Amino acid sequence: MKTDQSSCYCLADPDHFRAKKSDWEEIFQIPGMTNITLMGNDSLQTIETCKILLASLGTKFEALLGQPTIHLNYPFSTVQVLHEFSLSGECNCDETNFEPLLKLAKKFNIKGIQLFGGLFLRSQVNAENAARMYQLSKELLCCHDQNQIQKFILANFEDLGQNESFLTSCTAKMMEEFIQHDELDASEENIFSILLSWARISPENMREFQQTVVKHVRFSFMRPAFFDTVVKPCDVLQNSPVLKHASEIVKSKNINHGRSLRYRNENFRLPNSVVFSIGGFDTKPLNVIEVFDIRARKWSTLKQSFPTHAYHEVQVVGTNKIFVFGGYGDAGRISLTYYFLI
Repeated sequence: MKTDQSSCYCLADPDHFRAKKSDWEEIFQIPGMTNITLMGNDSLQTIETCKILLASLGTKFEALLGQPTIHLNYPFSTVQVLHEFSLSGECNCDETNFEPLLKLAKKFNIKGIQLFGGLFLRSQVNAENAARMYQLSKELLCCHDQNQIQKFILANFEDLGQNESFLTSCTAKMMEEFIQHDELDASEENIFSILLSWARISPENMREFQQTVVKHVRFSFMRPAFFDTVVKPCDVLQNSPVLKHASEIVKSKNINHGRSLRYRNENFRLPNSVVFSIGGFDTKPLNVIEVFDIRARKWSTLKQSFPTHAYHEVQVVGTNKIFVFGGYGDAGRISLTYYFLI
């Protein structure tokens, strides 16, 4: 989904939508100002309001103002929240109303409700509802909100894969999307086991697993012992061209790289976290920065200029800065603090 970041609702300041409710309530006391009626689809209850107020919700809503009564195809409780938002700029989302509110907000392009609804939805994501929330975000929210929920799933996939509700809620398309992602934080062995559990939930899942989803498992990065003892004898893959192709890949990797398949190439999943080793002491202070990739199980040296450091303190700040305190180098004792982006 492509979104113009400069105008996306999720980048707005919530205070931008807030208004003084008391001012509107005072205006409503003026005869003739309540000149339009709102109704929902589940009761005869009504809300008397004014066209000027509703026009502020956006051009799509403004197009409805030529009629004395607006019948909205949403529960009356949702209409009440809409009216409250028009008065105060506050949106009271909860478990019972956030879905119809977001549907209404998307239909009429009401950015404030989309903002508050998106914040609420993201705050409620857990193992039980992650798949459902991700599906709703793809239907009703912007790409930024979708990415936040997707990151939660990718980072916790191994734990989520043990939750029956998550597996039951995942469609084949969603599973494909997760399995293909380079940032999926799971070993190929665990990915295969989770997919197998998902496949056994229903005949449809099994068919999708055999025909499509299993193709995205990166068999070349599996431990050979796991492939030989778990994947090869797997009953749902017998006589499958996928298994034959995977066997050829694993065999080729074994011939070329021995029994160790843990090395990085362009097809390796990106690690969820890394370990930095900065400086140190050999026969003199060092200026090297080494990074341990937990996914590839490999140390690499960064090609980045850095002063020699030994006996110093290192602290991570935020998500993209490392501060180095004190110690000494080739030039003697260091009292300055250095920092750089990771």
